[in-house]
Amino acid sequence: MNDKFLALISKTNVGNKRAANEDFYGYSSTPNGEIFVVCDGMGGHVGGAIASNLGVESILSFFDQEPFSDVTEALDNAIKFANQKIFDHSIKNPDLKGMGTTCTVLIAREPEIFIAHVGDSRIYLHSEKKLHRITKDHSYVQGLVDEGIISDEEMETHPKKNQILKALGISETVSPTVHKDPIHCKKGDKFLLCTDGLNGEINDQKIESIINKKSNINSVGDDLIDAALKAGGNDNITLQIIEVLNSPFEQSVFQDYSPIKTTAIEEVNTDPDLKTTIIDAPKSVPKESTNNKIFLTVTASLLIVSLCLFLLTKKGYISFNNPKANKINKSVIVVDTASNIINDSTETLIDSIQQIINNSTLDNQGIESIDSLSLINKKNDSTNTLNTKIDSNDHLSPKAADSNKKTNIETVTLLDSSKSSSSKVKSISNVKTDSTNSSLNN
Repeated sequence: MNDKFLALISKTNVGNKRAANEDFYGYSSTPNGEIFVVCDGMGGHVGGAIASNLGVESILSFFDQEPFSDVTEALDNAIKFANQKIFDHSIKNPDLKGMGTTCTVLIAREPEIFIAHVGDSRIYLHSEKKLHRITKDHSYVQGLVDEGIISDEEMETHPKKNQILKALGISETVSPTVHKDPIHCKKGDKFLLCTDGLNGEINDQKIESIINKKSNINSVGDDLIDAALKAGGNDNITLQIIEVLNSPFEQSVFQDYSPIKTTAIEEVNTDPDLKTTIIDAPKSVPKESTNNKIFLTVTASLLIVSLCLFLLTKKGYISFNNPKANKINKSVIVVDTASNIINDSTETLIDSIQQIINNSTLDNQGIESIDSLSLINKKNDSTNTLNTKIDSNDHLSPKAADSNKKTNIETVTLLDSSKSSSSKVKSISNVKTDSTNSSLNN
């Protein structure tokens, strides 16, 4: 580990509207690396503060043991351990029933970073003057964004924005989101862990702008808190900024869950957990496609006619008595309401269809359409001949021999590092403004 790997600042503020601070944050240098945790409690002033405190303490104590070989598995178990601690405490204290907390956890094992979270508290990565969201909220409104029902900007004004789908302590079990792949960060990158009291008041673009204005992370933290307060300060505001001072990596590698913005139909490669929303569709069709449409229309029409002839032949409605003849005899069997069966002889369908194709014309607008092909059957005691003709619009107009008779028609129609064994945990209940500047050296 380098003499200086990471630098940390932690800040919190009760906000403008809340009577108490239910947020809690902590840091510890453990045998498993540098551990950073931010929690946002819920369930009343007392319950929320207890839940967030228990969450931070439980996660830090879990890692302050022997080293774990699998960091991601340890992250999953640490969060589940904290969940059980909070849940058990609420069971033993019925007046605290319903208390819970979100959590974001970052582990730094030089030179790699590992993260996990539950709820709507976030972790961001600022690299090359761009802010990237590297966690995805477990919330009702995030689901609406994923489905394209609302935009990311509309999340913070939605009436159900405070409804989260996961939290520690609410039930006996919890499924945290643990990122399996380590994050590779380069020198100058900054991680931001925060509760929704920050990102719920100022959007990602505003956060990015504030971070870009100053290089000193302590000043950046103050400016972020001030901006959230000026924007309303409706909730407790807590954040940790972790700056990478040294790294062997020349390029940052991470999963980005920032909102996807598209202006046309396109394929976007994203994590399977994410969904892509198409905003605008193309407004015009290229002229080159016109000829293709004409060809496809003609081909489809011929296939349909051929299929009709095949089916009629197979069902016995058409029989070919003389293959060499120019005309064929068609037997039409119709069952009317009186269940009478009659056979009519007609002129050949092939001649009629050939006549239609010959008389139809193709131009820039496509092909003239044939509205429908109807088989008209007339009841007659004797054999009658049906005459067909093509009218001026190239439509089939069957003409029965006897128009006075009834006919039947069918139509187919995504630190400061320190090896000190002591842990540093900051309790922030009922504190208006508090900041911690840490510079942990190996």
